[in-house]
Amino acid sequence: MSKPAFQRYKKFTFLVKHFFNKIHRFLVQADVYKHRFQQLSIPAEKIMVCGNIKADEAFKSVERLPHDNEILDYLGLNPHGKKIITLASSHQKDEELVVPIINNLGKDYLFIIVPRHLTRAAEIEKLLEKHQVEFSTWSKRKSENEAHNPDQNSANGKARVLIFDTMGYLFNVLKVSDIVFMGGTMDPKTGGHNLYEPAVLGKYIMGGPYYSNFPDIGEELVNRGVYNIVRDEEECLQRLRDWKTIDWETIKKEAAQAVDSRRGSVQCILKEIQRLIPSHQD
Repeated sequence: MSKPAFQRYKKFTFLVKHFFNKIHRFLVQADVYKHRFQQLSIPAEKIMVCGNIKADEAFKSVERLPHDNEILDYLGLNPHGKKIITLASSHQKDEELVVPIINNLGKDYLFIIVPRHLTRAAEIEKLLEKHQVEFSTWSKRKSENEAHNPDQNSANGKARVLIFDTMGYLFNVLKVSDIVFMGGTMDPKTGGHNLYEPAVLGKYIMGGPYYSNFPDIGEELVNRGVYNIVRDEEECLQRLRDWKTIDWETIKKEAAQAVDSRRGSVQCILKEIQRLIPSHQD
């Protein structure tokens, strides 16, 4: 139950109470949601924290990932020791924060922008052109059968950004990334996207202060130093410039532990469903 939904329900508790009383068991993702249901007059004994299915999905997805070299070849990337920064499921406000600082970072970085809505690729192209950032767009490279290396796919051979406008490959992109900027976190109305995926891969995560869609894992990742909040261009620029000071092994360990502690939700749910189904004797 998101915070906005909770606030709406709270205004009409007297109306929804009868409906809630008919529910035998509430299986929730985290303590924050348990507390919200309790505030809606749901008895604590009816509520169980089962964790998040996305944690189980993330670990299973890791097992199916191809080798890094295969992913890089598919993307047409050859980092040459550069750090790969991915804007994952990005929205306008995320891009407006990151794009203006790209040319200030020197040549140690390659950027991949994976927009949440693929139809926004042309909009992102215009933003990059406005800030004179060289880029390559995946769909155009594929349709025009361009050379595989994006460094060769711009007018002057200095592409800094790949706009990856194809669905279903984000998790693979995250695997070969060094730093992930999580999209949707610069806008409170959006509330961020799936933090489990970069965390299970042990990535250093950056983003805005708005991760209300994933409040429990978001808060823990912040406390563990995995998720690093930036609010403006200056903070974002400084974080990226300080990448040599990052303890990558510690980040990887802390991120994986945060996700691992939330596994087992599927088994928990099935167990509770079975408990409520009457047993039948032959």
